[in-house]
Order: sequence, then structure tokens, then C-alpha cells
Amino acid sequence: MKKDLVIVPNSLQETIKWLPNSTFHEREIAFDHHSGRGIESYLIMGAILCKARDAEDWKKADCVNFFEWVLNERKIPRTSAMKMIKVWEQFGPNLPKFSDIIMKIPFENLHEVARISHKLKGDNEVEELLHKAAVNTERDFRNNIREIENKTPTDSCDHIRREPWERCEKCHKFFKVER
Repeated sequence: MKKDLVIVPNSLQETIKWLPNSTFHEREIAFDHHSGRGIESYLIMGAILCKARDAEDWKKADCVNFFEWVLNERKIPRTSAMKMIKVWEQFGPNLPKFSDIIMKIPFENLHEVARISHKLKGDNEVEELLHKAAVNTERDFRNNIREIENKTPTDSCDHIRREPWERCEKCHKFFKVER
């Protein structure tokens, strides 16, 4: 029995060209190839998941729905798959514009930018936040996110309003003290 040779794209640009005409089998092999290999692979897997969802690959694998296919066939938790899809849907169309900076950002931070990008005004603010995600410390980046979400950043809070808490000496559970 002769098996067809599957050529797996190695870069994001190759994937973008390869994906529209890819088959179910080719997408499975490419996805397995790129699992756990860094930010570019997360983007590639996000692109493949979006295409697999749109092509209804889960039906070909006799699964009830897309996320059952993701969990059972691809062995990826639903939340991870949703993050990959969100990042790809947000940055896939603008990849040529942002690709240099995106490759320098940890995936979780990139997901945070994708998650709140609808609150930003245009590509310039998105690009600015991408640069912050690449350059700032984790704490500073979280404070940038808090500012965008209209929450008080931890670095500018005076911590005057505190809640009193007590801990049970027996079970060590914390309880808020009622005044």
C-alpha cells in the first residue's frame, strides 16, 4: 500500500498559501507536526483549526461537534484551541503588517492583545500594545491591559481601601470579616 507524501509547510507564509487547498488528512499531519513548537507554530495551528472548523473536519472524524474533535482527535483542551483560533482570527489578516513584532511576543500575551483589541481604536493602538507586550515585563503588560479595561493598574494604586480577612486556624480557609 503506497502512502501519499504530505508536504508540511514550515513557515507561516507557506501555511497561508497551502491552507486553502489542503485536505483533511494534510491538515491533521501538519497540525501534529507543529504542536508545541513556539509562537509561529501556535499561529499555524490556529490557522489550521480555523480551516478545519470551516471545512467541518470534525464531521469526517465522526465527532459530534468541532470541540469534541479538538479534544479527542487533536488532544488539545478547548480553551487552548479557542485561544489559537482567536489569535489567528485577529492577526491572520494583518500578519504581514505585524509579523515582526508578533514573533517576539509570548503566546499568552498575544492572546491578551487579541482578546481586547476590539476596545482599541485602530491598527496604531493595536501595534502599540503589541510592542508593549513584546518589550514590557509581565507585570507592566498586565497593568497596560488593566488600563485599557478601565481598571486601576497595580502600579498606580495606593491600596487605601482594604478588606479585612481572617483565617480559620483549623481548616485554614479565609473569611471576609463583616463590619
